Amino acid sequence: MNGSWRMGLHAVALVALAACVDGDGLIGVGIPRPVTIAAVPRFAVPPSSAVVAALDRVRITLTSTADDSVLIAQEAAIDPNAEEWVFELTIELPSDKVLELRLDIELIDADPVIEVVEYAGRTEFEVRASFEPQEIREINLGRGPLENLALTALTVSGARTRIQEGGSDFLQVDTVGAGPGQILFFESSDPGVASVDSLGNIAGLTPGTSDITVTGGRQADTLHLMVGQVNLPSSAALEATVSPQVSYVTDVFFTGTFSEPGAAVELSDAIEDLLQEMLAGRGFEAVGRFEEAEAEWEEYGAGTNLQFLDGPQLGVFAITLMHAADALGIKFPRNSS
Repeated sequence: MNGSWRMGLHAVALVALAACVDGDGLIGVGIPRPVTIAAVPRFAVPPSSAVVAALDRVRITLTSTADDSVLIAQEAAIDPNAEEWVFELTIELPSDKVLELRLDIELIDADPVIEVVEYAGRTEFEVRASFEPQEIREINLGRGPLENLALTALTVSGARTRIQEGGSDFLQVDTVGAGPGQILFFESSDPGVASVDSLGNIAGLTPGTSDITVTGGRQADTLHLMVGQVNLPSSAALEATVSPQVSYVTDVFFTGTFSEPGAAVELSDAIEDLLQEMLAGRGFEAVGRFEEAEAEWEEYGAGTNLQFLDGPQLGVFAITLMHAADALGIKFPRNSS
């Protein structure tokens, strides 16, 4: 947990007896005494209430670091409404031995279809048999599975800070220390304004602001996103500013003079669909159509000399998009933020 975010005491006793081993086998010297290890998980990044509500199990693994032998591996149910969890484990340890241990804690959403490790933490320490009470160890949890703890840096990039309602974008994430098994988690502070999926695809839904946060292990970064409102001009104004360009783009001459007629049809269809959405007053859909048309324009001739060959036609196409972008309140070209 972090700061004032606390959950009440909820004790889960995971009790197991384990013989301590070294390279020669069982340790027989000294009188075995029970040693209780108590661990309290803390969140490096405060979780959302929705994520906490989904937690229903904990998996605890206690390992001897000397030979990577597992001493305890158990699962138990947890109460997501508790203010704090205390996990207790008991092992028998010869009184004359010091044991180096690694403790892994995984908090799990045991979905019927797939198990998701929502948070995990790891700590290493030494214990010896003693009549003194053992200290309670705090374990700093990271988002996702144990593999995510290897992440040392996480930065979001490649996305605009402003999109229109109906618009979309992709959130690129740069990581340091990423490896097999690592998973990134995407979350929107206001899903009604902007949604984000598990791949980082953002959709603007209604005007407003939302923080898109990406978390992995103990690292996190946030994009502050504004979703703008689409206020389309009148149909008459659209007809006067955009329609003449569209008429030329969809003209037979325009299509017939392209070096690739099939591509010309795709381009002209994209523009025509865009205009129809605009003339119908559907600003939300029009923004999506604009992005589709722009994608067709950017994709056509990429990496070839087709853009040079079809320069005049593509110029008209670009002008048409610019008029449409102005009507939709979008800056053009798209890569200008």
